[in-house]
Amino acid sequence: MDEKAVKAEVKNSVLWIRLNRPDVLNAFNEEMGTDLHEALKDGEKNPKARAIVLSGEGRAFSVGEDLNTSRVMYESGKPLLLGEVLRSKYNPIVARIRRMDKPVLAAINGVTAGAGLGLALACDLRAASEKATFHEAFIKVGLAP
Repeated sequence: MDEKAVKAEVKNSVLWIRLNRPDVLNAFNEEMGTDLHEALKDGEKNPKARAIVLSGEGRAFSVGEDLNTSRVMYESGKPLLLGEVLRSKYNPIVARIRRMDKPVLAAINGVTAGAGLGLALACDLRAASEKATFHEAFIKVGLAP
């Protein structure tokens, strides 16, 4: 059985949300985007969670969009509309984080790039380990942040 792309659990009044695709440095795919949005929505309504911590499993917070998925789409002849992906997938997540009445902390444990960096910056607070690195990668894929 495959593990969920996002793990969420409440401990000591804190909702811990962990991006869980460590084999691809927590790169976003459709499942992860949907699961993260749902975990945030559930956390917002959960009276047992007074704060939210967002982190990544493995050696990365998140490297952003799974460009391998995008490459497969492109090679199959489907249009690659990264701007639309940002509007339809990432913006609703960022907007939900920004609207939260609960504090959201990004616990940054490693590589953070592209939309993963945008996700971390959307949080109210950021705490970075000594292993954390930050890369603004939008220009490399033809987008402006």
